[in-house]
Amino acid sequence: MDAGSGSRSAPRLRRFVRRTFLADQAYRSTFLVWFVVLLALSGSAVLGGMAFIQAQDRDQRLAETMVEEQGVVFAQLAAVKERLSLIRSDLFFLKNEFEYLLGIDLEPDAVRRVAGSEFQNFSKSRGIYDQIRILDRNGQEFIRVNYNGGSPIIVGQERLQDQSSRPYVLAANKLDYGATYVSPLDLNVDNGVVTQPYKPTIRLATPLLGPDGEREGLIVLNYMAASMLTAVEAAADLSLGDPMMLNSDGYWLVSKVPPPTWGFMFDDKIEDRMENLFPLTWAEMQGSSSDQLLTEEGLFSFAAIDPVSDIMIGARDFEGFIPPRAVAGNAESAHRWFVGTFLDAETLESALDDGLSDSFTYSGLLLALCVFGSAAASLAIAEARRHRSDLAQMARLDPLTGLSNRRTLEAALASEITNARQAGSGLAVAFLDIDGFKTLNDRLGHAAGDQALIDIAEVLTRRVELHDSQIRDDTGNPSAPDSMVSRIGGDEFVILFRGDDPHGRIKATLTDILTAIGALSWRKQRVGASIGLARFPGSGETMDAVLNAADAAMYRAKVGGKNRIIVDA
Repeated sequence: MDAGSGSRSAPRLRRFVRRTFLADQAYRSTFLVWFVVLLALSGSAVLGGMAFIQAQDRDQRLAETMVEEQGVVFAQLAAVKERLSLIRSDLFFLKNEFEYLLGIDLEPDAVRRVAGSEFQNFSKSRGIYDQIRILDRNGQEFIRVNYNGGSPIIVGQERLQDQSSRPYVLAANKLDYGATYVSPLDLNVDNGVVTQPYKPTIRLATPLLGPDGEREGLIVLNYMAASMLTAVEAAADLSLGDPMMLNSDGYWLVSKVPPPTWGFMFDDKIEDRMENLFPLTWAEMQGSSSDQLLTEEGLFSFAAIDPVSDIMIGARDFEGFIPPRAVAGNAESAHRWFVGTFLDAETLESALDDGLSDSFTYSGLLLALCVFGSAAASLAIAEARRHRSDLAQMARLDPLTGLSNRRTLEAALASEITNARQAGSGLAVAFLDIDGFKTLNDRLGHAAGDQALIDIAEVLTRRVELHDSQIRDDTGNPSAPDSMVSRIGGDEFVILFRGDDPHGRIKATLTDILTAIGALSWRKQRVGASIGLARFPGSGETMDAVLNAADAAMYRAKVGGKNRIIVDA
């Protein structure tokens, strides 16, 4: 190392020690505890002999490998769940858009023309749906938009088909309104032959209602799942092994090495499934939803997903909360998937043996190595613990705006309702939906849409902080609890106002928020907001009831002209 390199390294080391080690007490404590433990163990290993040292080193490598593989599985799981959430949101968004058109008394041809154009634009913008279709109550296609390789087309009426006898139509027609049919993940088949190149597909369908409350048919999306499978594979780039994704029958949907994928689609590969090739591991996997299995076959790290249940969790439409209803959503579901990684026995042994020293000559050198090794391992453990803490924080917050997410909101609201019921006090929930956000997103792009959501979140945060300050002045209670602002998905926000509102501050704050949002602009594009306000206990006695009431009031605000506040009666 030259002198210049050393002079540059020293300041970086000092900054690391000052900003991380000295400033973070938890990090420092974790490091010191593990350093002492590891140094004591390694010192004892010197006295115990080289065999003990090597055994400990091997165990540590195995633990680190398993932690790393668990992190990869977490990333794979997140990638799949993110996409499931998106397609469920898209399905109900398009359903609501079409039902809105049905409710404004247009001629069928006008409905077909307007909806077809909107679906065509949506297909091009999303780029993940092979087909978007509306079927009438008889199973006849009313609208079909084909993705057409990135240039979506509206299929002419003369080419629309009768789908009434298709299994997914028969299954979806039996659903209650608000429930969703989710097909198994398989390959697209044309005239009895698997399409080349492979086109992994999931079909989603949900019933439609007309303005008179009668069933009007189905909306159907054909989701091109290749991007989801690619994301599962990409998330495993840091794995020492190979990515895998299996269906409930143990057939590979993602696999970089043999066995081949999609075995259930081909007669000559029907036996290529995990039950036959890795029987010990497959038997163990059936009893767990997330685990790591170390067998003579290798190290399997995995997590199970039921896509039907994940798609339906938190499902809601503008008429209120719909409890999760999974067509096949349970531990024995035919839709169940497993994502994870696999290190075969040879690869695992190589990873565990890599870097082991053959011998040590002097005890002093060995002790020095123990000191440095213990320090490095302690730093790694401290970093891993801090990383897990960061992941836990991310699980509570919306990554775009930094606001609380849906999970955090629902936990807080349930707790506050319990406290309010015991104390005989109240609380309020405001549900905000941004008017005109889709238009802004379509015209200016997703980057501008993201910036708009960030700016709106800042407006909500500032106005709610001012509201809390005024409440403290009104009550003379400097320790009055803060309100919570959350982004629960897309362009939907919820504000939880804790405590009573004797001076009507909440309505005034929401009015200020409407004004402030309306004053924002992005390249001369503006938005508004529709707000529904519900209170506990007046609007309901449970978390779901209060959220439903606020959501329903917001919907009435939209229907009533948007950019207004409706209070649940």
